[in-house]
Amino acid sequence: METPNQNFQNSNNNDCWVTFYEDTNGNGKFITIYGPCQYPKLNNLPNSDKDWGDSIGSIRTGPKAWVIIYNDEDYSDDRNLIGPDSVVNAPSDDDIDSFQLFDSAPHI
Repeated sequence: METPNQNFQNSNNNDCWVTFYEDTNGNGKFITIYGPCQYPKLNNLPNSDKDWGDSIGSIRTGPKAWVIIYNDEDYSDDRNLIGPDSVVNAPSDDDIDSFQLFDSAPHI
């Protein structure tokens, strides 16, 4: 996989993106997703054969990215909103199973 910065540079200046890392503090394998988009399950992310459900340790967002992460598939159970230009560890020990990525603040 490419580094997140390389992906970002190849995205035609799309500032709406999220990078998921396997480990905390932005370490380990990662995948970058460009939006806006939404995924009710994390076993079908683009350019990945990995099931990312319950495998995310930290998250990094782009300058125009708002991400709602959910503890269960199909946008259910607990949710957390992460704003632009953030780098955060997953809130509940790799317990993320769906997400929505917006290019403006969502109304929740």
